[in-house]
Amino acid sequence: MATARAQQGDTLDAIAWRQFGRTAGVVEQLLQLNPGLADQGPIIATGTLIQLPEQPAATQTQNAQPLGLKGRIMADPTSSTVIVTAAAGVACPPSPPQLDGNALFGAIIGAALIAVNQRDLKAWQRIVGLLISIGAGYVSAAEIVTQTPITRTAPAAFLGAVLVVPVALKALEVIEKTDFASLVPGWLKRGKGE
Repeated sequence: MATARAQQGDTLDAIAWRQFGRTAGVVEQLLQLNPGLADQGPIIATGTLIQLPEQPAATQTQNAQPLGLKGRIMADPTSSTVIVTAAAGVACPPSPPQLDGNALFGAIIGAALIAVNQRDLKAWQRIVGLLISIGAGYVSAAEIVTQTPITRTAPAAFLGAVLVVPVALKALEVIEKTDFASLVPGWLKRGKGE
């Protein structure tokens, strides 16, 4: 049986849409194949393994007429309605899909902690460092949740923001100061007369 792993901020609707291109009928099958999944709430924990149906059930269409105000049957949409709706959709950009607010909050708090403590930097350098730390914390949150005992994205993002960028900068500093030629034993050096 095919499986899928939940990504950060995933819902069953998002998984059904990503795997099968539709949600009608598929979400119900996912709930049947994965007992206890509904107990997690609308957002599925990052890394959760989801059993997928081999072939999702076909949805049945009903010939129901949409009802408008006061119970009157609504007319089918006309081409002008479709054009206006499409224009409004183009004019209004969609919100970021599946933004994990907890991870973002944790990353911002962790990055702020780092930015405040870097007194030797200019203001613009602190701002750039803050933005990079927020990005690193947010991006690393899902991986930290799957690879450590931490189960929530907010503390994982905080940890990522506090550790990832400073550790990377310290590693770069060590690499710059290291004389790699001195680490090579003398008998490996050629042409030096040693």
